[in-house]
Amino acid sequence: MKIIRWAANGACWLMTDESTDYIATGPALAALERIFGPAKTVENDALTAVVASLKVPWAAMESTFRSQAFDNESRFGKGTSWTRTMAKAQRETLADAGLARSITDLQKAIGNAKTAVPVS
Repeated sequence: MKIIRWAANGACWLMTDESTDYIATGPALAALERIFGPAKTVENDALTAVVASLKVPWAAMESTFRSQAFDNESRFGKGTSWTRTMAKAQRETLADAGLARSITDLQKAIGNAKTAVPVS
């Protein structure tokens, strides 16, 4: 397991070849760093290489960030975890044209989410 921090915006994921979890900065990240070691900060090229080597879809990276991945009961819903096993049943959802298809799409999605003005 490795904690990856994206240099472009500080987003962090705990990644293995079977699962990806988005980690919000703060106490959760600090606790995981005590267990797995400090987050490795990577630039775009290195993040692309990690994602490619683990064969994680960019759509999964975005869905975990947006808390639209798997919930704690392994159902697709409000959650921050993606696993290869659970995803087999969710191919259509991850194929959603609205989710990231590249590192550029992911960067735009995260940038838009952080700058979006809440609607009241």
